[in-house]
Amino acid sequence: MKRREFLGCSAVAAFVSATSVTIKGKSLASAPNPELGDSSTFYVSPSGSDDNSGAANSPFKSLHRAQEAVRNVNGGDALASMMLGVPSYAEVDNVYSLLHGGKIIGMYFQDQWRVTDKLTINLGLRYDITINPRQGKASNGSNITGDFDFSNGTYILQNPAAACSVSQGAPCIPGGALPPFTVIAKNGKINNDDYSNVQPRIGFAYRLTPRTVMRGSYGKFYDNWAGVTQNQSNNTQSWPNVAFVAAPNNLNLGLPTGFANDPLNLGAGPIEPASSPFSPLNVNFYTNPNLKTGYSDQWNFGFQQELAPGATVTVNYVGSRNGHIASVVTANAAPSPGPGDPQQSAPYPYILPMPYTESVGSSTYNALQVSSQIRLPSGIASTLAYTFSKALVVGCDGAFGGCGIEDPYNLQQSKGVASHNLAHIFAGSFVLPLPFGGGKRFSTGNSLVNHIIGNWQLNGIVSLTSGLPYDVTTDNTIPNTNNLYGVERADLVGNPYSHGDKTQPLNVASFVNPAPFTFGNLGRNSLRSDWGRNLDLSLFRSFSISESKRFEFRRSFQCHEYASNGYS
Repeated sequence: MKRREFLGCSAVAAFVSATSVTIKGKSLASAPNPELGDSSTFYVSPSGSDDNSGAANSPFKSLHRAQEAVRNVNGGDALASMMLGVPSYAEVDNVYSLLHGGKIIGMYFQDQWRVTDKLTINLGLRYDITINPRQGKASNGSNITGDFDFSNGTYILQNPAAACSVSQGAPCIPGGALPPFTVIAKNGKINNDDYSNVQPRIGFAYRLTPRTVMRGSYGKFYDNWAGVTQNQSNNTQSWPNVAFVAAPNNLNLGLPTGFANDPLNLGAGPIEPASSPFSPLNVNFYTNPNLKTGYSDQWNFGFQQELAPGATVTVNYVGSRNGHIASVVTANAAPSPGPGDPQQSAPYPYILPMPYTESVGSSTYNALQVSSQIRLPSGIASTLAYTFSKALVVGCDGAFGGCGIEDPYNLQQSKGVASHNLAHIFAGSFVLPLPFGGGKRFSTGNSLVNHIIGNWQLNGIVSLTSGLPYDVTTDNTIPNTNNLYGVERADLVGNPYSHGDKTQPLNVASFVNPAPFTFGNLGRNSLRSDWGRNLDLSLFRSFSISESKRFEFRRSFQCHEYASNGYS
C-alpha cells in the first residue's frame, strides 16, 4: 500500500523524570511524586455529556486530551529533536472512504374525507425502504473491510482478501486462511437493509360548536438515513486493511526508539495487518450490521375555543414514543460487576470491549400544552403559552449522544429524564402600540409634536423555564465490568441541595464513591439546575421618508438568567 507519513517533533531528553499526568482526576501516566495526593473526583454534567470525562464516554475527546498530556511531559529542546530526526508522534495514513449504492425508496397514499360539514378526516400511509450503502471500491482494495457482530461474536468481511506475501500487503489475510470466528458477507455488503418501515397516519377535525373545534391525529415516522453515513464510515478499511498506523502515545519519551526514516519500525516491505481482526489494533467504533431505522410514534388531541372576536385559547395533549434510537454502548463488557479480570467473564473473551452502535435506545414524551392569542383591531396583540412535560429516555438522549449507560446489559437501570427535559416552560409576548400622537387617546393638537410622539410601539417577551437535569458521575472502573464507554454514578448519602448557593448549588459531602464492584445509587439526571429567566423589552418607531423608504428606530433592553448547575 502507498504510504503517507506524518511526523511530529518535540523535545526529548535522555533521562525523563515522569510524574502523574492527570486530566480531571484521570491518571494517565504515574510515578511516585510526594507532592500529588489521592482524592475522589466527581463530574457534574447532563448524563452522557461530552464533558463527562470521568465516564470516558467521549472517546475521541478523552483520547486527544490523553495524547496531548503525555506529549507535553517531554523535556529538552524541540529544535534539537528535529535536527536529530527524533519525532514524538508518527502515523501512516492511507484512508480512502467511499460509500456508494445507498438510496431511499418511498411511496405513499393520502386522502382527505369531508364526512359532514362538521367532521373532516385525513388518512395516509407511507412505506420507505432504506438501502444501506457499500463501503469502498475494488480498484484500490478499500472494499475489503469488516465489522463486528456481537450477537454471535463474529467478524464479518465485506469481501474476501488474498493471502499476505512478500509482494502482497494489506488488505490481505496473514497465512491465507480466515481466522476463527471470521466470516464473509453473503451479498458483498456488511449492513443489512430494513424493510419494516410502514408508517400509517390519521387525523381529524370536528366542530363541536360554532366557536369550538376538537382535533386529533396520530402518525408514525421513520428517521431514514439518520446517521447512516457516519455509521457506515466507521467500517472504513478495517481489518484486513491497514489504512492508518500510529505510534504509541509515548513514542520517544525516553531514549529514542523510532527515528524519522522509519519511526514505526515497519521496514521496507509491504504493510501486513494483524494476525486476526481480534487484535487490539482493530479496536474502533463499530455498528451492529442489523441496525434498525429509528422511528417515532406521535399523537395529539386537543380543543380550540374562540372566547371573543380575536381571542382564542387552545389546550392540547401531545405525546410520542420513539424507538430504535442509535445508542453507543460498550460491546462485550462483563455482564455483571465483580472482582477478577472482566475480560475473562465477557461473552466473547477473545474480543476486546469497544464502542458499538446499537438500535436499542427508546424514549417517551408526554405534555400538556396550553396557549392563548389575542389580536385586537387597535393593534394590541398578545400570546401566552405554557407547557408541562416529561421526556424519559432509555439509552441515549439522541442519536450518538447523551448515553449515560451504567450497565449495557440492563438499559432500564439507566432510565431517567432526558438531559434536555424542561418540565415547565412559560412564554408570553405582547405588542402594544402607545396611545400618543394624532388620532390617539393622548393627542397634543400640534401636528409636529404628534408626529414626534406618535407611532411608537412597545414589545415584550418573557420566558421562564425549569432547570435542566443533570447527575454526578465518578470513576467508571469501580464496577470492574470494562464498561469503558459508559458511566458510573455516585452514591447519594445526603441532601444534595443542603447549604447550596448560586455559585455552588450542591452539597459535595452528599456524594461518595460506590463500594467496589457496585453501581451507584444516584438516578439518571435526578438533579435539577436553577430556573431560567429571560425578559426582553423593545421600543420601535418608524419614520416615513418616502413611499418606498422609511427609517426605523429601535431600542432593546434585556434581562436574563440562564439555568446553570453552577459547575463547568
